[in-house]
Amino acid sequence: MHMRVTLSVLVVAFASLAVGAVAVGASGSPAGAATSYVPLGKPARLLDTRPGQKTVDGESAAVGLRRAGSVYRLQVTGRANIGADATAVVINATVTEPKEAGFATVYPCGGADAERVEPELSGR
Repeated sequence: MHMRVTLSVLVVAFASLAVGAVAVGASGSPAGAATSYVPLGKPARLLDTRPGQKTVDGESAAVGLRRAGSVYRLQVTGRANIGADATAVVINATVTEPKEAGFATVYPCGGADAERVEPELSGR
């Protein structure tokens, strides 16, 4: 059984966000087998909060400015040719047009309370 890859984006400032995937790790093998790097071919935008901006499939497009302390859950698998068996993704997350100093933290989530659990280590 494969879990869907979902990311949480914790924002600590009023800001717009853009997230794009460039490659995935897909198993296709029995549990515990090594994964392989499978490039998408070209980057695919999965989230853009700015008005008038598009994503690869229309999901998570123009969802508005993110408030400080907010968490945005972003579905990754099943989009942009990222298979349901993807076990990891390589992404580029960009904060644009910030209204104040701050940062965004991107981390995997999945459980009911996962959006409330910020990772212990980050690149802040």
